[in-house]
Amino acid sequence: SPRKDLLIMREAEKITEENVAKRFLVEGRVQGVGFRRYTQKKAVELSLAGWVRNLSNGKVEALASGEARDLKNFEKLLARGPDSSHVEQVSVKVERLRSPLPEPFEIRYSD
Repeated sequence: SPRKDLLIMREAEKITEENVAKRFLVEGRVQGVGFRRYTQKKAVELSLAGWVRNLSNGKVEALASGEARDLKNFEKLLARGPDSSHVEQVSVKVERLRSPLPEPFEIRYSD
């Protein structure tokens, strides 16, 4: 029945959303300027799970999961960054999760 199909589709969407995360790579002047704290604060405000860390190549990496619209808002906030930063580029890759991400969103200190 159409109603049953809709229910199955909704369940599939839910499962997909829970098992999918986005990996963000942020380039620019984004280390040592409070960028990780800013990222953590915005992720917590959006109820996202995950983590953020500096990479040895000067980029900042974040892995986050949550509702699609919240992840989209998170991407926009990363592109803006705190006033002390200068974001040149944010690249995003969708990834399938093997295990849940940390909640609340955390700062990690090494790559």
